[in-house]
Amino acid sequence: MKHAPRIECTRLNPTYTRIIRLFVLIAVCLGIFARLYAFSGNPPGLNQDEASIGYESWSLANHGLDRNGVSWPVQFISWGDGQNVLYAWLAMPLIKLFGLSITTTRLPMLISGLATLPLVYRIGSGLFGPMAGLGALLFVALSPWHIMLSRWALESNILPFVFVAGLAWVATMHTVRPAHWFAACACWALCLYAYGTAYLSIPIFAAGAVLILLGARALSVRTAALGLVIFALVALPIVLYVAVNALDRDSIVFAGVTIPHMPATARFASQLNLADALRENPPLLAAMLASGSDGYAYNSALPYGILYSPTFLVLAIPLIIVSVVFALSRRWQIQRVLIALWVIACLPTGLVQTPNINRTNLMLLGLVVAAGILIGLLEQRRKGVMIVFAAASLIGCSLFLRDYVTVQRDRIAPGFFDGLVPALELAQSKTAGSICVTGNVNMPYIYALFTEQTAPRTFQDTVKYASETSRTGFVASFGRYTFGLERCDYGAASVIVARTGDNMPGGLIGSKTSFGQFDVIVLK
Repeated sequence: MKHAPRIECTRLNPTYTRIIRLFVLIAVCLGIFARLYAFSGNPPGLNQDEASIGYESWSLANHGLDRNGVSWPVQFISWGDGQNVLYAWLAMPLIKLFGLSITTTRLPMLISGLATLPLVYRIGSGLFGPMAGLGALLFVALSPWHIMLSRWALESNILPFVFVAGLAWVATMHTVRPAHWFAACACWALCLYAYGTAYLSIPIFAAGAVLILLGARALSVRTAALGLVIFALVALPIVLYVAVNALDRDSIVFAGVTIPHMPATARFASQLNLADALRENPPLLAAMLASGSDGYAYNSALPYGILYSPTFLVLAIPLIIVSVVFALSRRWQIQRVLIALWVIACLPTGLVQTPNINRTNLMLLGLVVAAGILIGLLEQRRKGVMIVFAAASLIGCSLFLRDYVTVQRDRIAPGFFDGLVPALELAQSKTAGSICVTGNVNMPYIYALFTEQTAPRTFQDTVKYASETSRTGFVASFGRYTFGLERCDYGAASVIVARTGDNMPGGLIGSKTSFGQFDVIVLK
């Protein structure tokens, strides 16, 4: 059997190498600036999912339990249908060292977003050369979507980073070292703990990567098999989690680690949309990719989209097609198909679930990387292409950052309940007595847990739900907190945290301090 000829390792011109390194450094610095610019307070406030993952990380680090009293779960019960655990694991050292705060909760996402930049350069340069790596790095560094992703702690957005951390180990045109293959397999298995969308896309990618690297003779059969064993061992707990919930079995506890059964339908099952997959989801996915928006202001800022215009799709799709065609025709080595495989493996996820930007985050990064690689390849044939796209992206990024900390900040503030965290902190400092908190917030109890850092056993011992038949719905009270002002005993309350528009009885006497839409009323 004939195989594609190996590309010989040639010595690059030293001047060319220095220039590339200089531009790589500039691109990384631009990416760092875009993610750190006015980082504090942008986004303003704290989203309920951020508060949840921050508290869960603190609770594990200090008590070995999540807020539902479960020891070291492989999936948090959270709101009742599950929340991914990997982000909490990564946040634990920071939160243990520096305490629980908005900043320590968001730092792992910021760090992972910054670490993604050199990784995509490594992937692009390892498969297509330094100029292609520079293109991939530049596009990711200046992508409005990826900049926004890096700034807040939606735990599912850690998935792209963990994936590229694995791919970077094997993105080479030469033989893959066994240790590198094992590290890649471990990273890809950890993706399953990052986001439920990985349950489908990652096994498809891992299987395809094995075939590609075996076909390129970059791996031996024995090394490939050992890597898959590592993948299976790391993935086993989350596989058991899927089985326990799909088959409606009881939770499993082994050596303090819990495979939990969700009290509600597990999120991986509730988000499936198989009946409408082929009829409704493809046009929705296409529209989202073309517009660069899913309608949620915290995921995208129009008119900037994913990469300032649908041009990134126009660039990415040809690279994906060409890499497959050229590899099959033996004009390129087969390893380059790994980029196409990355995007193709994510397509089923975009079809079986109603697509939004979060659920397609791994595909989006693959498309941005593919677009950057093509720009790098075009630059090698026609000088100046990279400069044009770099200049346009830099101008777009400047306009985006200006809007992000002004217009976009105001647009997303209500969804992050800006002012609630400092309002609760003031309320807690003013009294050791009872506190009534507005119910005009998505899951207000998680903010009280986050700010007061209540021990999970205390929460479990005192929590009362609005529905006596459900332990996953609205929390009516726990400890000294009552949620929903209609439940408040104003005669016994010491402090009220209200939101603009809340109905309260007249005649309340006390001092009021405002934080945006939230008022702290200390009763006399």
